[in-house]
Order: sequence, then C-alpha cells, then structure tokens
Amino acid sequence: MKGNNGQVSAEAKQAIEYALDEDMGDGDVTTLSTIPEDLVLSGELLAKQAGIVAGLDVVEEVFRQLDPRVTVTRHMQDGDRVADRQVIASIVGPGRAILAGERLALNYLQRMSGIATMTRRFVDAVEGSHAIILDTRKTAPGLRVFDKWAVRLGGGENHRFGLYDMAMIKDNHIAAVGSVAEAVRRVRETDDRGRAIEVEVTTLEQLQQVLDLDVDRILVDNMSLAQMRQAVAMAGGRVPLEASGNVNLDTVAAIARTGVDYISSGALTHSVKALDISLEIEETIKVSDSQKGSGSMSSTLTARDRTDMSVEEIYEELQERIGEYTPDFELQVAAELAFEINQLKVERNAVILGHNYMEPALFHSVPDFVGDSLDLSRKAAMTDKDVILFCGVKFMAETAKILNPTRTVLIPSLKAGCSLAEGITAEDVRALKARFPGVPVVTYVNTYADVKAECDICCTSSNAAAVVDSLGGDMVIFLPDEYLARNVARDTGKQIVFPKKLPSGMMALDTELDYQMIGWTARCEVHEQFTVADVEMVRSQFPDVVVLAHPECSPEVVEASDFSGSTNALIRYVEQVDASRYLLLTECSMGDNIAAANPAKEMVRLCSVRCPHMNQITLEMTRDALKYMQYETIVPEEIRARAFTAVDRMLAIG
Repeated sequence: MKGNNGQVSAEAKQAIEYALDEDMGDGDVTTLSTIPEDLVLSGELLAKQAGIVAGLDVVEEVFRQLDPRVTVTRHMQDGDRVADRQVIASIVGPGRAILAGERLALNYLQRMSGIATMTRRFVDAVEGSHAIILDTRKTAPGLRVFDKWAVRLGGGENHRFGLYDMAMIKDNHIAAVGSVAEAVRRVRETDDRGRAIEVEVTTLEQLQQVLDLDVDRILVDNMSLAQMRQAVAMAGGRVPLEASGNVNLDTVAAIARTGVDYISSGALTHSVKALDISLEIEETIKVSDSQKGSGSMSSTLTARDRTDMSVEEIYEELQERIGEYTPDFELQVAAELAFEINQLKVERNAVILGHNYMEPALFHSVPDFVGDSLDLSRKAAMTDKDVILFCGVKFMAETAKILNPTRTVLIPSLKAGCSLAEGITAEDVRALKARFPGVPVVTYVNTYADVKAECDICCTSSNAAAVVDSLGGDMVIFLPDEYLARNVARDTGKQIVFPKKLPSGMMALDTELDYQMIGWTARCEVHEQFTVADVEMVRSQFPDVVVLAHPECSPEVVEASDFSGSTNALIRYVEQVDASRYLLLTECSMGDNIAAANPAKEMVRLCSVRCPHMNQITLEMTRDALKYMQYETIVPEEIRARAFTAVDRMLAIG
C-alpha cells in the first residue's frame, strides 16, 4: 500500500510485475511488429466522466517496470476530483513501452478511480456525522492491495487487510467453541502479538454479552435503524460500534445518524464500476530515420533531432521546405547558423522550443518542439534538459520558467514583448478583484508572470471556453484580450461587459445589462488588423476558399470565417480537411510554415502582417543566446509560486 512518502510498496510492485508477465508473455507481438524501436510517443490520460482520481502511482510503476524512460507528468494528484474531459496526466516516452503498458495501466487506474469515486460518495453522504466509512475483504483476488489503497484515496479507511491483522469473531467461531466469551479468551491467550479483536453480533442480547468482554470493536450486523440507535445507547461509548449489512448510498446517511462509529460496505470494492479514462496518443515526439523528412505537418508538432545533421543536410531540408520563396544564399547562411546552434544545443544540454509564428528558416531548422503556447507549455513542463531556449516572446519564456524553476530559461531577444501582455498590469487585476470581489479571474496565457500570479486560472485560445465552463459560477473575469473574451462569451452563452479604468485606478462599470463575464480591452496588434472586408474580398475572387481565423480576431471576422481555433488547431484543419484553397487570418510566418509543410495544398496569401515582437527572434540571436548564455528569464519565487497554480490548473484542463 502507499505510504506517506508516496512510494509503491514491495507488495504492489510484485503484483504489477506478475500482471505484466501475465499480459506480455514473451512480447507484445503487435507493437514489436509495427512500432519502430526509436519511436517516442506523447499522450494524455483523459477522464471521460467526473470522479476521483486514484492509481497514478501505480501507472508510474507500470511504465517504470517496462521502461524507466517513460515520463508521467501529473496534472492532478491521487485523491483529487476530476471533471469530465479533464486531463489527468501527460505521458511521454518510448512508443513500444507506452503501447505495451497502456491496457494494464488503464486497468489499474480505471478500477482504482472507480473505487475511490464510490468511496467518496459514501464519505460525502455521511458528512456531518462522526461515522467513518470502511471497506471489507470483498476485493478482487490479487488486487486487494490496490482496492484498499483506492478506498483510502477516496476518503475511507481500511478494515482489516486480511485474516492475519485483526481477529474477527463471527457466529461460526462462537458455535465451534461454545460461547463468545470462550472465543475471546482463546484469542487473547494464543495471540502473542496482541492484535485487535472485533466481534460480530446480530441481536441486542448478543451485544449486551459482548460489552462485558475485552474486545476492541463490535460489529452490529443487519440491525434495523431503531436497533442501531439502541445499540449506541447501550454501548455508551465504551466500545466502538461498526454497522454492516444493507449498507448502500440510499441507507448510509440514515445509518450514520444512529451514532455508530464505523460503517463498512463491501459495495465499495466487490462490484465497482470502473471510471471511464482513456490514454489519448496526441503526437509523435520523435520519429525513426526512415520517417524523417516525410513532409507531414505532424512533424512540425514533434521533437526533431537535427544535432547529427551536416550543414549540407540542413541546407537540403530547408531547400525542400522553403526554397520556393527564399533566396538560395539565405538558405546557405541559415543552414550554417542552424548547424552551429544544434552543436551548441548539445554542449549546453538545451532544448529549443519554437512558436508557430517563428520565421520559416528558424522554424524548420533548430527547434526540438514547435507548436502553440499551450503545446509548448506542456513540453516545457516535461523537459529534463538543463537549459530551455524559448524562441518566442517574453511571456512564453516566463511560463517555461514558472513550470521549471530550477532550470535556466533563455530568450533570444529582450525586445520580444507582446501587445496583449503589455495591455494589462498586476495592479489592474487587483483593482478588478477589488471592484468585483469573489469573482474568479481567468487570464489568457499571453500575459506576464505578475499578472498570472493575481488570477485563479490561465487559459489559451484553444481551451479558453473549457476553462470558463470549468469554473461553473455565475460570473467570471476574463483578461486581457477583448476579442478572445467576446468570442468566448458568445461560445459559452454569456453576456460580457467591459469596465473602464478611472484616473484614480478604480474600475467603473456603467451598465444595466445582466452580465456574466467581465472583460478587458487589450488587443493583439496583429489579429485586430483583419476585417470582414478582407474576408469578403478574398471570397469574391476565390468562392471556394476556406477561411480560417484565430480567435484573437474580432467576433465579426470569426463569424465570417469557416473555422476558428488556436494555431495548432488551424494547422490540424489544413492537414485533415481537404479544400481547394485556404486563407489563414493569423500571423504571416505561420502561414508560410504551414505552406512549407503542405506543398500540395494551395494557400491564399492575404498577409502583410508580421508580429513585430516575434520578428525580433532570429537565427543569429538564437545562436548568441546559447553561445553566451544570455538573456536569462528570471521570475521572483513569490510571483512564480502563485503563477504556477494558475498555469498548472490550465494544463490540467487540457
């Protein structure tokens, strides 16, 4: 069973080893035949119904025994409540081990979570009484260590673990020796370890006999509520009483009100319904040599190891990707810089994270991972490297530092800011909280650390609506992007208002509307430039065009588009949906990067808008950051610790 240090006991480890042997035999024939040895997978444990999480320690042990390189990053802890569609943990590691261990890990996690969930329902039902919920020995053979562990994680306590750790005298024992007194005497005389004695009674007369004996607990079995109340009065607190028999969620509250000390139920474990949890494989983190350079955009969302590539090989890859619109001499310079960066990356034991808005030559040559802000936040949380070099803007590097306080986080340019992040201050958030006390604050991840520290939970463009829905309250403050807030308000059916900041710093709100969301008026200086007229103009020339908009665009532009989503969602749409041509209403470099990865798909170019902050990040600056270890991101611990809570909650939502 789990001790206070969170470790898995030797008994549980042995049971897991046996279960793996039972399942694996001489090898997973399907996985060994289809999955390359060097394929690394990333996935998420996703709850498909609400309940209590139990068994993450066991999941970790399953994968540890299969391959210690598998990393399980928790987004919540055993015993926490989980909502439907909430991410429980992220898993990354060798694909063969993950796929081979998936079923066994889920078997443990689903069963234990089901038991913990049922136990919590019983515990919640007796809240307000002093009764303690106990399990029984009605567990699945071979799984008792896990079943009873799950009961504790659900808030219950364990009855005796087996026949060896407590004496339980029942009617058959009494009949065999002639009397209950004789049975108690024999146990006391023969048990040199002084283990506790419990006696089962079914009548008040039997109870009276046992009360005069040297016992530690009395089980009143299958008594009526009136009999239980009388039994409590008779015991008068001299001996703890345990109620059993006909215990279920419909009866347990009434049983607790009789005043018994313990209530035991086999229903916690003997017929448990597993909690619905799945392992969703999200992406390939690394591919084998035979798969490299496939041209799929999926590879741009994955780890890419180019440290063993020569300058010429990097040049050839860039030529294939972006040669159509990039002068040859620029490709050669970029290849030389990328080669130098990749060597420095090894020397510094560094990981490079690149946002989807990076200019194409950098995007396609040096990052280990690329993606949107949520995706890269997850990668930052999972890395084991000493140095994180974030090719993105300041708030992204700060988020990486928030998640990795002991690692060195670098950013290539100190000028890489963000109009949204600079559109609100921590003081502004405090003023809003003072004006609307008790209202939860959701802050877009595109904010600085001190702002995150003032909020309850962060969000990204991909999970903003889910975050708002997860709060479940009547009102929410959503900061700082005006357009994203308006789009989320529409998606969640809320009326939004925007208070004004007075010269005094106070927040004024002049409205008679029945509102449920309070917003702010900062905007992305890139996305606010796209208009409905732009969409109409392109549709007039290309009637079959599919228009894709980032949710930082205005609600009117989003409404005029065919699809709206985060940068990763836009990428997946282009990959997965066939259309004659596509128009992306987002930062220019991202459109170039998607076009490079999808050469067979026609992209309509309506883009003269580059993010001036992302544009600060170049290959030269990336090299210098690693070469000189310069521009380290520092977040004061007092701010980091509070911001971590908000970011971690965001990652848990998924």
